[in-house]
Amino acid sequence: MFDFVASANPADQVRLARIERKLDLILAHLGLADEAADDDEADGSGLSQDVRDAADRGNKIEAIKRHREATGLGLAASKAAVEAYLSGRG
Repeated sequence: MFDFVASANPADQVRLARIERKLDLILAHLGLADEAADDDEADGSGLSQDVRDAADRGNKIEAIKRHREATGLGLAASKAAVEAYLSGRG
C-alpha cells in the first residue's frame, strides 16, 4: 500500500497536518468530531503526548527523535512536524 504521508516532502506533510487540524476543528464545531479519536492526537498536531512534552520543554531534538521512532518518518519530515507544532502553539 502506498503511504502518502511517509513519501511526501516535509512542506507537504506540514500542509497536510494543518489541513487535518482545520478539518478537526470544523467537525468539532459541527458536533461531528470522532469521539474515538486517539488521545495522542487530540490537539490535531499528529504528535504523541511524549513528543509534545519534549517540544514544550524546549528539547526539540528529543521531540524529533521520539516522533521519528513513533512514526517511522525521516529526519526532515519529523523536524517539519515538530517545528509546525512549535510554531502553532504560540
